[in-house]
Amino acid sequence: MIANYFIYIIVKSPVAWCNKCDPKKAIQGWSSGNEDIDNCIKEFQLKAIEYENVIEWIQFNKLTNLQKIRENRDEVLFIATWETGFRKIGPNNVQSRSESCSVNIKALPGSQISTSNFIKEFKALMQSNNNIIYGITKDGATSKGYMIVVPDEFSSKRNKSYGQCEHFKHYNTSLAWCQSCDIWKTTQELTKWTSGDKYINNCIKEFQLNATEYEKVIEWIPFNRLTNLQKISEKESEILFMATWLDGIRKVENDKQSRTELCGVNLKKLPSSQMDALEFIKEFKNHMQLNCNTVYGITKDDATSNGFMIVLDEFSSIRNESYGICESCKQYNTSEVWCQSCDPWKTTQGWTSGDENIDDCIKDFQLKATAYDKIIEWIPFDRLQNLQEIGRGGFSKVYSADWLDGKRILNIEDDKYERSRQPLFSVALKTLKLSPNPQTNSTNSFEFLRKFKNLIQCGPELEIYGITKDAKSEEYLMVHQYANSGNLHEFLSKYFKELKWLDKLKLLVDITKGLMQIHGNGNIHNNMHRGNILIDQDLQHNLKPYISDPETFRGKDEHDSKSEIYGVMPYVAPEVLLGEQPTQAADIYSLGIIMAEMSSGKRSCVGHPFDENLAIEIINKNWLPEFAKGTPDLYIELANQCMNSDPQKRPIAKDVYDKLNEWCNEITGSDDTNNIKKKFLNANKFTRAPIYQKYEKSKYTSKLIDTKKIKDRASSKKIEVEISFDNNLLVLDPRYYTNMGEY
Repeated sequence: MIANYFIYIIVKSPVAWCNKCDPKKAIQGWSSGNEDIDNCIKEFQLKAIEYENVIEWIQFNKLTNLQKIRENRDEVLFIATWETGFRKIGPNNVQSRSESCSVNIKALPGSQISTSNFIKEFKALMQSNNNIIYGITKDGATSKGYMIVVPDEFSSKRNKSYGQCEHFKHYNTSLAWCQSCDIWKTTQELTKWTSGDKYINNCIKEFQLNATEYEKVIEWIPFNRLTNLQKISEKESEILFMATWLDGIRKVENDKQSRTELCGVNLKKLPSSQMDALEFIKEFKNHMQLNCNTVYGITKDDATSNGFMIVLDEFSSIRNESYGICESCKQYNTSEVWCQSCDPWKTTQGWTSGDENIDDCIKDFQLKATAYDKIIEWIPFDRLQNLQEIGRGGFSKVYSADWLDGKRILNIEDDKYERSRQPLFSVALKTLKLSPNPQTNSTNSFEFLRKFKNLIQCGPELEIYGITKDAKSEEYLMVHQYANSGNLHEFLSKYFKELKWLDKLKLLVDITKGLMQIHGNGNIHNNMHRGNILIDQDLQHNLKPYISDPETFRGKDEHDSKSEIYGVMPYVAPEVLLGEQPTQAADIYSLGIIMAEMSSGKRSCVGHPFDENLAIEIINKNWLPEFAKGTPDLYIELANQCMNSDPQKRPIAKDVYDKLNEWCNEITGSDDTNNIKKKFLNANKFTRAPIYQKYEKSKYTSKLIDTKKIKDRASSKKIEVEISFDNNLLVLDPRYYTNMGEY
């Protein structure tokens, strides 16, 4: 018996597709209305080997929600919803289609020229292996011509972890955001909102069409949805406000689009915001390109002249995960447990001093606060106990007290920052010398606030906690850090013998650093002496000096026409004694006197009446402070440079700081052969307790000095001087005789 063997050849065909029958079906039952286009499409259909890859004629009325999203030299790109959906293999390997889906429509460069050019471009595109094309369409109602329908361009961004698009069940392009569909949805909301200006609408829409994330969508924000508006800064280039946005910023929560209601935001008024919309748009686009902060949208206050403004998070660049999350806006804080967008406004609520001007001043500083422990507060007087007078000077009285509530501090619990206070905290209370109102012969909050603001703006290193008011005297007082070791004079009187030169230099480094800060802010201290330099000692016995008496601070360009100055005469620069305006160089002269006293431990001019005769001695350089035996020559040289009679030849604060800091580093260095180190260590051998000096304490408090009398006296004495003028400063040199009265 012969066995019959059969060989079965199994040919694997594409799923749900017959290469013999299905291409013929595909070319039936449709027409583009143009024979050449029909033939082009049918050519590709007959070559199709998979159901999903069949090129189609797509009726334009099946493409809805058409939006232009990009235009360049190579193409015009639209986004639309294809109601029919693309071809796909359904369950049980059945030919099927997706639900309505988002697609891109490309108008090629030659598509408006001729059909033949379009077909040429189309075939070239089809030859690329990387292109997926659904078909060809044409908008018969416009001049768009033939266009190619392709998958949306963001398919490479889609990821399962982003969730599914609500519109056609594909994965989103970012968390809770489909760049194909949500962009269209966002721009279509234009029917629900309008800025009232077509150019602004188009500008916002342009940014919306390029949005890659839900949280980065630019919006039109109605001004009535912004409350609690407060100005927090003003510059030549912009004005910045703080406000609460009732609708809140866009946030993704539980993989869903959401919003954080009642969120703090900033409003920025640009220089051109009162101009027309086109000018604002130009500035806005420049801002978007250059600024790294998060922008939420645009608004306009129609009730004022503020015009169009940008709504943004001015502080997004300083937010950090380690600072924790703001309870209001759910964003990272801008400093430890502090959100500069939300918390300042909260701080202004729920209290009052009883004086509107005081309230406004404190709130102004609170709205600018950058940290929880830097808040200026209204401190009720009954929360301050154990008041004791600890100092009295030419400008103020100073008290110590215990603050029951205590200063704001940050604690760390379980590696997280928490807000807290340090109760029963020692503070200092200081009155500010006020000029009485000439009409009522009384002072008021305006004068106090003027001095208080001047103090804050000058940038003192002393911590300032707030303002209070004595219930009995009705006098306002500034509440600030208590320096537990008194002033520099008191400190030197007690501990001079124990101080090494390194200790002295470190104190001078910090004093000069404080002066650098004052000068860096464009101010002059105008009354430097060792009685208004306070010393604080921490638990580790580290010493920290602070420059006080800010009442005398003034801007370097401010001038006083009065012929009187406040000061302690031995510390006042010669040119100021002769009536010239104080300068930063005059502060350096005072620093030189303090450097000399730090060497000897002695107070200057003890036993001399502080009168015109002493002023003449200072001007003539017949009096100079003493340096202790063994003081390094380089130290004496620097101090003398500071006390140079020519203000132009005095160093600036930074140069003095750099030199003093350099010496500290040399002394603490490991090189024992270093010449500078050897000089200062050798100088320690000569340190002696200063000889007791009996003096009238009140002389060393600031008093009025009549510079006109001194100048007149100098003229009558024919002081030996050479006079030259540079920037209106009087420069003195004792080598020449000149009659001052001639000038």
